[in-house]
Amino acid sequence: MLMPKFDKHMAGMENLLKKVLKHTMEGHLFTPEDATEKKWAEHLVERGLLRKNGPAYELTDSGRKEARAVVRKHRLFETYLAKKTGFPVKEWHALAEKKEHSIDEETLNKWEKELGFPLVDPHGDPIPDATGEMAHIETRLLNEVKPQKETFFKIIHLEDEPETPYHNLIDKGLYPGLILKIKYEKEQWHLTFEGLQVELPEEEAGLISVIELEEKPDFFHAVRLSSLDEGEKAKIIGLSDALHGLTRQRLLDLGFVRNAVVSVYMKAPFGEPAAYDIKGATVALRKEQADKILVEKL
Repeated sequence: MLMPKFDKHMAGMENLLKKVLKHTMEGHLFTPEDATEKKWAEHLVERGLLRKNGPAYELTDSGRKEARAVVRKHRLFETYLAKKTGFPVKEWHALAEKKEHSIDEETLNKWEKELGFPLVDPHGDPIPDATGEMAHIETRLLNEVKPQKETFFKIIHLEDEPETPYHNLIDKGLYPGLILKIKYEKEQWHLTFEGLQVELPEEEAGLISVIELEEKPDFFHAVRLSSLDEGEKAKIIGLSDALHGLTRQRLLDLGFVRNAVVSVYMKAPFGEPAAYDIKGATVALRKEQADKILVEKL
């Protein structure tokens, strides 16, 4: 690893290594954008992690290994935040950008084991293993897919940079693992999922990697618990893959498990919180929590 503890100088070089790796994976060389990047690049050449190729730079074998080690820290930490903490999804990337430079190997290996040796992070990005190898899944960007009839897809990855369009996708309810029915019409992608309909422009569609499904998935008719009206009853199909960490465990502990029957006892005047009867108890949930519980109306 490049560093056992946080150091601003080394963090700058590690960030540049990640950037060069991204360029490499996209099939082109890296050229510094400013004097600071050029300074970091020259330091990395001195360390044997980059080599010059005309005005551009490329990774050496050692540089590729170090770059993937930093990516491994970042993606494992995001996975840890998702599975083991209550931090909001919009904060994961920024927290990991800072923490990745000071995670020691012992802590990293502990998290990896505790998380069950995950292959991908919460965004769907592959996590390098200890040797630097990464799982590969053949996907297509949504803006390259323009079905004229409704077709089923699964989201594999949401690009989290730049932040603003990524946050727009989160706000629209999209997440890795989500099953979509998609139709392209009038230069927009029309998505149907969890009882909702969403339209995406080109910019946002280009941030979503998907795989096409051969047939309609089971339980595609499931809707969000939050969509039920007062007095309606439903059977729980499952919890959304967008539900992480402590909140997910709390809902499971409260009885929101597959096949459990739930009914809407009362809704506040503005829709939240709402009270639900489940397994002999009445539980109050905010809308953002009920959004993550998928049900089939009875």
